[in-house]
Amino acid sequence: MTTAETAPAAEKKKGAGAMAVMQRIGRSLMLPVAVLPAAALLVRLGNDDMLGRETFPTFITKLAGYMSAGGNALLDNMALLFAVGIAIGFAKKSDGS
Repeated sequence: MTTAETAPAAEKKKGAGAMAVMQRIGRSLMLPVAVLPAAALLVRLGNDDMLGRETFPTFITKLAGYMSAGGNALLDNMALLFAVGIAIGFAKKSDGS
């Protein structure tokens, strides 16, 4: 092999390492991104105006409050969820410990 043939292979290896890191970041962010729609649905279904009625039975009002609180808790702590997702994704062991 000549040096002209080995130079492109070295450039591919540099790009492959960067691409591997980007793929790892992408896989790490899949869980936090997947949680976003579920949290938004919980918040919306927990709103008082969901069914267009002024009053609801007490148990439905409490259930809606719990759903809204759960969705808001996820959305309020989204930065923490992303940080934990990245930490687990970049852990040496796949179990995150």
